[in-house]
Formats: sequence, structure tokens, C-alpha cells
Amino acid sequence: YQIEYMLNNKKEIDNIAKRYKDVENIYILAKEPNVGSANEGALKLTETTQKRVISGSSSEFMHGLFVSIKPEDLVIQIATGNILNPTTKLAEQNLAEIINKRQLKNAVLFKDFNNNEISTDLKNVKIIDVPVTNQYFTPLLNTVRLQQLTEAFTKELDINPDNGGGVLTKYRKNLTMNKQ
Repeated sequence: YQIEYMLNNKKEIDNIAKRYKDVENIYILAKEPNVGSANEGALKLTETTQKRVISGSSSEFMHGLFVSIKPEDLVIQIATGNILNPTTKLAEQNLAEIINKRQLKNAVLFKDFNNNEISTDLKNVKIIDVPVTNQYFTPLLNTVRLQQLTEAFTKELDINPDNGGGVLTKYRKNLTMNKQ
């Protein structure tokens, strides 16, 4: 049911891709157990859009790469999972800190759709809703949402990820076996 819901409800994802298609740098951040989803999403966005996409743990990010964010960059924070789990709230707090300290203009928050409570520091952040599920399946649902976001970006950028649009395809084209 959750994946079907996401497949049928992606209007906000399309709007986000339209709004942020010209952003050069994207950061996808998460807390455990969603860091793998962030990494997978960054890989897909990089190889299809040729944008600079960096992913990782938002806690570790705050100790280093944090200083590389420019106000015009896009930060996507995954804050899904058990709403009683303190890491979900910490993920939101990390995003609020980034917005405040880096004067970030572009932010997206992946959030459980039945958890409508949001910090006042994040009122202007775009929300992508992710269905609530068992904590072990949350990374899978976040990966689906990131795949949808990648697809929406490729449509907005008029890129065919299977035919010459993405980094991987261009790399393969350079390695063609046309050595007659």
C-alpha cells in the first residue's frame, strides 16, 4: 500500500524538481538507518543530472562539509522513521541549524506524512511525505521517493537517463567498442 500511495502522490516531487532544477549543488542528508538511502539517491541524481550531489550522515556532515554549503544550494534532509525515535527530531534540528547558519534558501524535508508536527524553524521548507512503516522498511520507501525525485529532475532538465543524458551513459559512449 505504501509504495502504491507514493506512486500515485508525487505532485510535490514534481514541483520540487521544477523549482530546483537549476541548482548546481545538492546535499542529501540523513540519520541512521536512512544514510544508505541518501547515498543511493545521490548516486542516481549525480549519474542522471550531472549535478554535484553529496550525501551522508547529517550528524557527521555538521562537523565538516557543513561549511561548503552556499545559500543557493539545495539541502534535502531525510527525517523519517519512528517519530518517537530521537534521531528523527535530531535530523530536523540539523536542517534548521544549516538553514540558520548558512542562510540556506533551498531546503526539502522528507517526513512521515502522519507526523504533521514541524518546528517553527522549518515552516518554509518544502515537505516530501513518506508513509509511516516499520523502521526497517523506511530506507526502502525513502529510496523510492529519491528515485521519483531523480525522474522528476530528468524530466525538468529534458534528460533521457537511458540515452545520453546521464554521466554514466556519456562515460559508456566514450568507451565504445568502435575500434574497427
